Parts: sequence; structure tokens; C-alpha cells
Amino acid sequence: MMTISMNKSASFVFSVILAILLGLITAGIVSQTEVKAAATTYYVATTGNNAYPGTSSQPFATIQKGIDMAGAAGPGSTVIVRGGTYNITSPITITTSGTSGNPITLMAYPGETPVISGQNTYPNHPLSLETMTYTGPPVTNDGVTYNTGQQFTFSWNALLRITANYIDIDGLEIKESYGEGIYAGSSSSPGYQHINITNSKIHDNRNLAVLVDNVDQFTLDGNELWENANYGRFSRLSSQMDWPLILMIKNSSNGTIKNSKVYNNWGEGIGFWNDTHDVVLEDSAIYDNYALGVYVDKASYITIQRNMIYNTGNPIYLRGTGASMGIAIADEPYLSYPAGHNRKIINNFLKGNGQNFAYWNTGLATGTSLNNDLIAGNTFIDATNTNISITGGANHVNTRIENNIFKSSSGTLQNVDQKPGLIFSNNCWSSAVTGVASNGNDVIGDPLLVGGTFGPDYFKLQTHSPCIAKGKNNVTDVSEDYYKNARNNPPSIGGYEHPTVLIDNSDSTRVSKTGTWIASSFSTQKYGADYLHDGNTGKGSMSVTFTPNLLTTNTYDVYMWWNADTNRANNVPVTVNDVIGAHSTTVNQQENGGQWNFIGSYTFNAGTSGNVMISNTGTTGFVIADTVKFVPH
Repeated sequence: MMTISMNKSASFVFSVILAILLGLITAGIVSQTEVKAAATTYYVATTGNNAYPGTSSQPFATIQKGIDMAGAAGPGSTVIVRGGTYNITSPITITTSGTSGNPITLMAYPGETPVISGQNTYPNHPLSLETMTYTGPPVTNDGVTYNTGQQFTFSWNALLRITANYIDIDGLEIKESYGEGIYAGSSSSPGYQHINITNSKIHDNRNLAVLVDNVDQFTLDGNELWENANYGRFSRLSSQMDWPLILMIKNSSNGTIKNSKVYNNWGEGIGFWNDTHDVVLEDSAIYDNYALGVYVDKASYITIQRNMIYNTGNPIYLRGTGASMGIAIADEPYLSYPAGHNRKIINNFLKGNGQNFAYWNTGLATGTSLNNDLIAGNTFIDATNTNISITGGANHVNTRIENNIFKSSSGTLQNVDQKPGLIFSNNCWSSAVTGVASNGNDVIGDPLLVGGTFGPDYFKLQTHSPCIAKGKNNVTDVSEDYYKNARNNPPSIGGYEHPTVLIDNSDSTRVSKTGTWIASSFSTQKYGADYLHDGNTGKGSMSVTFTPNLLTTNTYDVYMWWNADTNRANNVPVTVNDVIGAHSTTVNQQENGGQWNFIGSYTFNAGTSGNVMISNTGTTGFVIADTVKFVPH
């Protein structure tokens, strides 16, 4: 309620002014937006008083008071909360909507962190409580023993509930709820829209952290979620006692989750459920979540890109004796939603999960399968069980699994249904695979990752990685890598696009020839499928020119690959044309075959003005033209 008093005369004048304004609005002379310009900013502080006007110098004491006043003031109003802990005993509720361009905003005071705490006790309304009984054997984890028959109670209510449109939440810390952290939306139609939660920390809650339910147009950006669902901090089977999703997107659409961390939780990290569609998960870190990393269940048009999803091996968060799954797709039979399809998993780094990628056919949901899905440009390494698992015998449809690195030092590289709808191509396997997973364009062997200190750079390729420029050209679907660098054509395999530009003799767009060169695959030292040779004829009249399309002006190390033999020329002329001009040298192709040979460092302009030319002028013996690469400094 507005705390403004006015006498009868002032009230009469105000009524006249209001009537005039309403008339002007009706006439179109004054817009409704102009009248709404009275939206207000309110302040809340632990030292405040709800009898105060809510100004910066006289703030309210409770967040709920600020929200109620902002709702009464109308769209565009803001509640700014000063740092400190706000212990609450009932949910904070936001029920009044903002409008497009004028949301209701609940935010932290700049540079301060307001903490909303349920004190591990609230909310606890009896109708919101659920009690689970653990039916498994006694188990000890993190120094605590849990016994057969032990009961665990928690709430399905949340510390912060949002049932309104155009709401922005920013910079809050929400912890120690007896139930959920934040609930946004409604399980009933028509649902809500335009809800944003940013830069918030949600942790140590007894149930899940965030539930977005039946919301269209939402953004979760820069949030950190840990130690949620902590009512049961121990390993068990779902039949012994269940667990929730930590960040659950349910029956929602047109949303983005990005720049977030979800880790050390006692449930499934991030889940897309129940006909959720057109949602993107990107640029986030998901690790050491007990039950699963990312789960897509009866959801469609989901994009999972540029994330790190991994398990550190921390024994506190192991599922049984091993790590949980990284990314999983299934259509569980609960509720009557259609099976999912058109999911895109691209440019992610996964390491150390039980299964880095898993799909399984429940056998119960109608039409379940991998259906028009794309799994491309990912780096999957060191799964403790299986790197990629696709099981259950579903009739998969047009699902492409391409340009991925699958590397394991233990466990199994792949266990996949032998179905024609699974289309594998141009993957790098650390050892040979068979069946539908195998493809003639695969790279078999060590991908030569940079390694070292764990982080995104761990997954980069070394300069001489066999995965450079060996991918399928799918730039239409995967135009960038994990770092948002443009993909080359052909691209590198895995989530990192190495800046090296590699040109194979088979590339008709970058290789030009004079004279008649012969393609051969005879030598085992070849790079790729074949190489060119001059037939030891036409001396002085034949050349091959390799012209890179370079993204940046830079100094590049130039390397050549050839196959060596005693009948090769030992004085092959090579001309490098850079920003200065032509640089001539010769190479001995009787030696150093089957490897990259350094030619020199040269400065090239961006684009296609530079090149490397191999000729057979003045040579005796066969001249080989196979592959040239340009490695930027």
C-alpha cells in the first residue's frame, strides 16, 4: 500500500488530473507507456523497517515487502536488496507481472550479496512435505552412515516462487531451504513467460535448486548451483530411494542456460523434461553431480554446446563405485509426452564420466529412438565405463555422429546398436572399432591432446595431431568450435578447431596443377587417401600449388609431408610466396618420409594471396606432392 496521505482538496485535484490523463490516453495524445513512467525503485536492508518508505536511506526490512510494493507500483519497478542474510520462514512470492521492456526486477545492490536462507527448516508447510524411506543396505559416505529404513523428509515448496511474467532476478544467494531454491512458472496452463535468473548462487538446499515449469522465453545466466538435494548425500539405486534433478526445465520452451556451474549435487545436474523444446545449454561447467550430468528426457530441439561435463573422481559424489553419466538421452515412460527428437550435441568437452554419452531404449515410451539428432565436434575422453553407449535396439533415424574424438585409456570405446539410422563418420578413435561405428574416414590412434593442467585448454590439439583438418565438412551445422573460433574446411576433429590450415592434394579448391600428375596410394607413408607424383617425366613443365585461405595476417610455420624412397628426387624445388615475395628452397624426398618436415617461417596476409609451389624443374627421380600445412605463431 502506498504510504501517501492527502487532504480532501488534494484528493479532488488529483482526481481531476487523473480524469484528464485518462481522457488524453483515450484520445491517443498521451500514451499509456508515458503514464507508467512512475515505476519505482525500492530498497531492502537487514537494518530496514517495513514501516519505512523503502528508499535507499530508509529501506524496507523484508524482501517480500519490497516485492509487494514494486508490484503495486507497476511494470518497470525494481527492488534492490542490500547485502546480509535474510532468514525467512515462508516463501518469497512474486505474483505481479512486468511488461516487455519493463520487467519487475529483484536484484542485489551492486557489489553486495544478499543471502536468502531457509535455515534448513523452511518452507515446511505440511502439505508440501514428502518423506522417503531408504530401503538399501547401510552405507557410509563423507563420514556419515545411513541405515536401512532411515526416513528423509523434505519440501516441494521453494524459498522463492515466481508466478508472473517479465521477471528479472539478479545476484541473489539462496541457501538452506528445506525444499527447493527457486520455482519459476506453474504446472498448469497457460504458464508464464520471460523469466530471467542471473548471477545467483543456489546451494545447500534440501531439494532441487531451480525448477522452470511451463515457462516460455527464459534465461538462466551466470548462476552457480552446488550441494543441492542434500537430504540424501549417499549412493543408492533409484529403487532404494529416488533423487531429483538439480536444474530442471520442465514443459518449457525458447530458453537459454549459459555461463553457469552445476556441481557437487545429489541428483541429476541439468534436465530437460516433458516436451521441453527449443532450449540451449551452453558455455557451462557441469561436474561431479551424483546421479547424472545432463539428461534429455522427452524433449526436442535441445542444443547442448560448448560445455565442459566431467567427473573428477571425488569419491563423495560417485554413483556406486563409479562416476555417473555425462550426457544422456532417454524417453522414460512417465506421463504421456511424445518421444524426443532433433537434439544437437556439439563442441563439448567430456572427461571421466561413467559413460560420456549414453542413450538407452526404455522399451516403454512410444517411438523412442535417436531421431534426427546430431552429435558432432565433441571431445569424449577417459570414460570409466563406455565412451559412447547407444543400446536397447531402437530403430534410430538419421542420427549423425561425426567429427568427434573418442579416447579411452580404460573401459570400452563404444557399445552401440547396429542400426542403419546411426551414421558415424570422420571420428577419431584411440583404437580401432568395428560395426556401424567404423567409417573409412576415421582417424585411428592418439589424437595428441595438449593435456597438462585440467581445464578447457587440456582438450586442445597439439600442432601435429592427426585430427587436424580430418573432419567432415559440416560447417552448416557446426560453424564454430568450443572457443567460438570459426571452423576450417575441412575442420579438425573434436571440440577444438586447431588454427593450422592443412591442405591435402585431394582438395580441388586449394590445389592447382600444371602438367599431368598421377594420384597413387601405393606408399604406406602417404597422408590421407593418396598423394601425387610426376611419374618421373615432364621435367621442368609440372608443378603443384597449395593455396591456403588464412583467417588472419600472421607468421606461419610451413610444413610439408611426403613419402620417401630411393627412387625419389633429392632436390625438389619448393617456392613459398608470402608478403615479401618468393622464397626458394629444395627438399630431399629420399629421406624423412611419413612425417611433417619444417620448411620455414613466413608471413602471410589473410586470405588467399600466399601459396607454396612444388615443381619438378631440374629433378632426377619421382617428385611427390602430398600435403602442406600452415601453423600460425
